[in-house]
Amino acid sequence: RYHDGPAVAVRRPCGAPRAALAVRHATETATSSARSGSDGAVTGGLAPDGACRADVWLWRARLCKTRTLAARLVESGRIRVNRSGGASRLDKASRPLRPGDELVFAVGGRLTAIRILGLGVRRGPPAEARALYEPLSGETDCLEATDRSPRH
Repeated sequence: RYHDGPAVAVRRPCGAPRAALAVRHATETATSSARSGSDGAVTGGLAPDGACRADVWLWRARLCKTRTLAARLVESGRIRVNRSGGASRLDKASRPLRPGDELVFAVGGRLTAIRILGLGVRRGPPAEARALYEPLSGETDCLEATDRSPRH
């Protein structure tokens, strides 16, 4: 049989019901996880000080389709963050973002400036994602006038 617990051969005494083994296995698994200090809590990208990883936030806010693409965007150095008057480039996906931070980045030829309003707890529907930020100004095209000509 395959089970999630430790690889221990358990032999059922003659006449013992199978349910007794299931109960024993469940209690052994619970005590082993308690010994290891695992409480099963998942932080979900939230830091203890009310911050969130940059790649996780970009993914939750639906500004990037995947966390991998969000991490690539951050690590390429194309995102600037303005925090309490100081501007800096994000260079690592693990850098924390906090409510009140302002982000400026270019994606698909459009320059986007937003202010973070919330961190979120999941990648929810688009309406929930839009509540995590507000645009600072209208998106502006980064493309030159020659690039706007129709392609044939």
